[in-house]
Amino acid sequence: MMRKKKWRVFCLRAIIAFAIAYIALFAAVHICSTREYPQVNADVIIVLGARVMPDGELSTTLEYRIRSAYEAYEKGLAGAFIVTGAQGADEPVTEARAMADYLLSRGVDEANIYMDDKSTDTIENMSNAKAIMEENGFEDALIVTSDYHMTRAVWLTRQVGIDATGYPAPGPDLLHNRIIARLRESLAWVKYLLVYGL
Repeated sequence: MMRKKKWRVFCLRAIIAFAIAYIALFAAVHICSTREYPQVNADVIIVLGARVMPDGELSTTLEYRIRSAYEAYEKGLAGAFIVTGAQGADEPVTEARAMADYLLSRGVDEANIYMDDKSTDTIENMSNAKAIMEENGFEDALIVTSDYHMTRAVWLTRQVGIDATGYPAPGPDLLHNRIIARLRESLAWVKYLLVYGL
């Protein structure tokens, strides 16, 4: 009986400790999502993919990312793009293709758009983008992704050896979507820390 009680107390304490740690991590993700990055010139803009809707429309997340990337281009911060993202099961085209089409429709020269249409997660985005940079003599980059995702994206650029700074895109509009995005990103931070450490 005493052993059972001790086990319950241990489990309760473990749950409380996990909840506190997760809340702290969530807070860290949120604080980092508000960070401002210096707007500097670079050779290329790397845009990380997000969902393409089944009807071919860009999801809000993807639209915000590619719109922010085009904004950086219009400001003269970089003259070329690497758009990334493979094709999901319910996506009619790759995320890279959808973003390339967006840029082409706004007059960007096709010669200045490089596509990584194979990557399925952020580390693959960065590894494949690094290969494209090396093939084309690009030395540094602006990373465009959602604000809540930017910190980990910049961490991963260091893992693959890309010299980069961030150009954050707005996150989700709705409060519950912003919370869900940060909860998921908190778990992704745990995975990053387990794989790469601090």
